[in-house]
Amino acid sequence: MAFARRLHRALGCLIWTSAAVLASGRSAAAQSQVTAFLNILPGTTTKAEVDLAFGDPKRRVSPNDEIYEYNAPRGADEADRVLVSFFVDSRTVSRIDAYFKTPVPAEALRERIGGARVVSRPHPPGIEELFYPRLHGLVVSGAGPDAQAFAFCYLSQRYLASVYVERFDALLAGKDFDAALGEAE
Repeated sequence: MAFARRLHRALGCLIWTSAAVLASGRSAAAQSQVTAFLNILPGTTTKAEVDLAFGDPKRRVSPNDEIYEYNAPRGADEADRVLVSFFVDSRTVSRIDAYFKTPVPAEALRERIGGARVVSRPHPPGIEELFYPRLHGLVVSGAGPDAQAFAFCYLSQRYLASVYVERFDALLAGKDFDAALGEAE
């Protein structure tokens, strides 16, 4: 019963905080450090604006998801290709994955990002590492210092929040209540 009260309190705080941020009119970028990729700002830029900036997409990566592959735009000399994911409801950018022409040492990029690595999870072709408060990510070959990075990711605040909600739901379904509470908090 004590766990249920703690869980209810944590979820209540999460909902209250989200409502307070929306009511106050503060932007998501004020909470964390959302950065743009060639003037494309995750959480704000629409699909139409991305298409104007990058041209028509090469392909839709998945028929079920709003993920599109674009040729590397001018100004992104190190990029081979760019995957842009959109939120289905608003058609705004949720994340941008800029894949490198050749893999680069991940450790230097981790240091450049700074902040805390808050999530590590499988993501083909390797492991996805997400960072906070700078909303960046890396797709890397492994967790060690000799790992190679395949892509640099630009994230919206809403995308990172959805990752935590997914993890919370999975832990709750698996009846790992203490871990679920940690994700909610």
